[in-house]
Amino acid sequence: MEGMRPTPTHLRKILVRQRTLPFPRGQSGIGGQVRCQCGSGTFLVHYAAERIESAPSPFLRTVKHEGRFFFIVKVQCVSCSADHVLLDTHRHGWDGLLCSSAEERDATPPSFRRWACHSCGGEAHAVEIELGGDDKREALLNAEGELTGANWFDAFGSMNIGVKCSGSCPPTIIAECETQ
Repeated sequence: MEGMRPTPTHLRKILVRQRTLPFPRGQSGIGGQVRCQCGSGTFLVHYAAERIESAPSPFLRTVKHEGRFFFIVKVQCVSCSADHVLLDTHRHGWDGLLCSSAEERDATPPSFRRWACHSCGGEAHAVEIELGGDDKREALLNAEGELTGANWFDAFGSMNIGVKCSGSCPPTIIAECETQ
């Protein structure tokens, strides 16, 4: 199935795929809930990025720290305290896989902050991810030999991260990140 996008390697143990997303010809996408290996779906969300307070809801964007740009989102399971990195733009996606240098990957990011719901201040959240990018044929062609059939899906072009606090507040998209 050429059009079915596999789950990126770093998310395989925690992303419960729920749907294939419609994308234009030559691209593919997936979406699903984040679930810890312990079975919990509730997390504290931490970020090394800039939180922008905007109506109707805040969101994250890249932050400059010590001359470098960072965008990292990770979650910590509230049940077992395991940490899971959802997105580090120096390590994941097209640019992280094909364009980042070892120096960029090893750079010290700014301190992580904890995401709190903008409505109620709650810190425990369910997390959903949507990601997409070139399908296998297009990714291999565009990478000019730097990707293989074994890792093309790790070079996704975009990721959206949504959160829903444990209260009755509406879900919020906290990140719409282009990685290509």
